[in-house]
Amino acid sequence: MKKDIASMRKKINSIDKKIISLLAKRFQTTRNIGQSKQKIGLPIVDIPREEEMKQLRKHLANKYHIDIHIIESIFQEVIEQSKQDMLQHIYR
Repeated sequence: MKKDIASMRKKINSIDKKIISLLAKRFQTTRNIGQSKQKIGLPIVDIPREEEMKQLRKHLANKYHIDIHIIESIFQEVIEQSKQDMLQHIYR
């Protein structure tokens, strides 16, 4: 039983590392988007895109049987941080 728990914890650690790596890639991509938006004069915030992504997250939450409120809470923080990150890299 303890071996099973240790094995599952190891699996969680591996998953967490992947999540953090993917978040780093996401932030780098949003920085690149922010720089591209600045070059062509587009605003950082894109409400239609945010709504489109919200619908996708809702679909994925349902598909994977995850409470949409949990997903939205997580992504609200990720998106806000992405916006701040874009602004910091554009105006530094």
